[in-house]
Amino acid sequence: MMKRLIAVDFDSTLIQSPEPQEGMKIWKEKTGHDYPFKGWWSKPESLNLNVFDIKPFEGVLNLLKMEKKSPDTYVIILTSRMDRLRPYVQAVLDANDIKVDKLDMKTIEKSKGEKILDYIKEFPELEEIDVYDDRDSDIQSYKSIVNQIPKNITFNIYLAASGRITPVTANNKLNNIINEEIINLLKT
Repeated sequence: MMKRLIAVDFDSTLIQSPEPQEGMKIWKEKTGHDYPFKGWWSKPESLNLNVFDIKPFEGVLNLLKMEKKSPDTYVIILTSRMDRLRPYVQAVLDANDIKVDKLDMKTIEKSKGEKILDYIKEFPELEEIDVYDDRDSDIQSYKSIVNQIPKNITFNIYLAASGRITPVTANNKLNNIINEEIINLLKT
């Protein structure tokens, strides 16, 4: 019975993926050739472990490993990388001994927020959902579903960029406690 869902983004949240500009310089240094494409994030070459030393952010990795130990917690990597890059993303995870319950790749045009709503249907006994991401657009997609999260589920959104984790929204329980305290303070 899954009571908690932890969703962690891949690039720049969990994994120190090479950024395009720096990555293209490293590509040229290591291979002796210019990077052969205009695009970056959609190309398997951006995850080439023979060229790049791709490591996780230790703090986020430690959090993920701690959450993975809990039997009632379902831990996923929720990435915007295209599903056709699954073997390359998995290779990075394997090289860093990162194990999760599911690697959720981009397959259809659904926002990450919409995917979280699907997980609520899959696990109706959820009591808490924590999401970690570095991109503003994904943080906004999570914020856009806050009112669709059942009231009995605590929903926490964290900005996790370059290994630093910052809460974006306080959970429902904390908001309720704060609101009650404010009301009590105003009554006195």
